[in-house]
Amino acid sequence: MVTDLEQLQRLQNRFTDDFSWSGTLQFHDSQTVSVLAKGGMAGSIHMRRIIPELRWKILRADGDVRFDRCIVDSLQGAPSQIGRDLDILDCHNLTTLGGTFNTVGRDFSLKALDIKSLVGGPKFVGRNVSFKQLHKLESLEGFPTSVGGLVELDYNPHMGLLRTLVAKKVWLLGDEFQDKGRAVERILNKYAGKGRREMFWCQKDLEDAGFEENARW
Repeated sequence: MVTDLEQLQRLQNRFTDDFSWSGTLQFHDSQTVSVLAKGGMAGSIHMRRIIPELRWKILRADGDVRFDRCIVDSLQGAPSQIGRDLDILDCHNLTTLGGTFNTVGRDFSLKALDIKSLVGGPKFVGRNVSFKQLHKLESLEGFPTSVGGLVELDYNPHMGLLRTLVAKKVWLLGDEFQDKGRAVERILNKYAGKGRREMFWCQKDLEDAGFEENARW
């Protein structure tokens, strides 16, 4: 743990170059930090858009973590533990989610990214998941293993959707395949949140209704 006051100030200045933040910073060494809640401040971070790379290993953030229109091409080193929300929005240089995320206490949102799968994303999400405008997404591989609330995502008739059943409710978005999407949504929500034992029956219902491609893991 870094305790020298002059070094702490230098590290804080460096971190502030990369992130706006609230709370308090705990530096474990010159590259490793936790962002903690303090005095009513959540312990949140928002990466500055012009920073070309994530230069820190962030162990945890007690509040929100936000990457919005950032130019980074990797999120390796982003917090493993996030107390509130994780938002990754309009970061077009990203092709993967990095691999260091684990737990998000509330909501997990992705929008307008060029990723092909969800590999590297968090495993546990306390509340809701939202995936929008992921036009290159080919698979839900890497989907969280636990979602406490609902999942909303753009409907793709060619994508396996059985992974979404870990959520308590599924919303399928988009106008292009609206009728098909509503039909698939109704079948998924018949089984959503009921555990893996129900997955076989959901798969069968999707196949019987003509949605074989959605009836995949």
